[in-house]
Amino acid sequence: MNANFKEALLPPATIGIVGGGQLGQMMTLSAKAMGYRVGVLDPTPKAPAAQVADFQIVAAYDDQAALLDLARRSDVLTYEFENVDENALIAAQAYAKLPQGTALLHITGDRLNEKQFLHDHGIPVTSFAAVTDLQSLNYALNRVGTPAILKTAAGGYDGHGQTDLDTAVVTKAASALLTQPCILEARQKFRTEVSMMVTRSAAGVVTTFPLVENQHQHHILHTTIAPANVQPSVHSAARKIAVSIAESLELRGVLGIEFFVLPDDTLLVNEPVSYTHL
Repeated sequence: MNANFKEALLPPATIGIVGGGQLGQMMTLSAKAMGYRVGVLDPTPKAPAAQVADFQIVAAYDDQAALLDLARRSDVLTYEFENVDENALIAAQAYAKLPQGTALLHITGDRLNEKQFLHDHGIPVTSFAAVTDLQSLNYALNRVGTPAILKTAAGGYDGHGQTDLDTAVVTKAASALLTQPCILEARQKFRTEVSMMVTRSAAGVVTTFPLVENQHQHHILHTTIAPANVQPSVHSAARKIAVSIAESLELRGVLGIEFFVLPDDTLLVNEPVSYTHL
């Protein structure tokens, strides 16, 4: 990461955002209110962030030529989610500053890297195993057990790129995912899902926001309740874990962390997601 980058970026500098979703839109609105210009790269014309930005480059996230064009038109680059091409961002640093670097992207852009990183830093996660083919899937099923969820290691979101395995019998849907690296995760019986936003400044100051409760429909977030209706001990435990993750990642910016609240009120980290960078 580029944690040593601490120069102030003052208006009317241009911020280039890779990704034009709702997080990018919120960041764009805040930046515009402070006097910055904002450009967005997103494959969807009139993406949410693009609707309030100064300009949009309509291109795929891994379109290196388009990303270099955004970099040339910007003073600083950031990315709003994990499905961004790491190599393209590395090349773009020749034209614009990237304060958060790409190390965080390398971790959060791959579910296996992410789970292994959390596990190695003592963060509670569900049991998991790497899967690359049918043989390794059968081994993983024996190790992790069922019920389980098979997910693509990269690229999936909102229920896409994953399938349930209720028994050790490999389904057609599971076999279809094995064209790319996957991860098998034990499916947890949890009481509710909660999440917490955490920030870490260039000076290393970590701040957490109140824990919220998430309700989904068809794998897509439908309602968020703030604050989460859980015991004070759960709020405290989530805050401690969020700070630990932010410091372990040497975070530069804002990170959203999803947790499963188990029946005994202990927490498992589902994944660090939904981040923007400063």
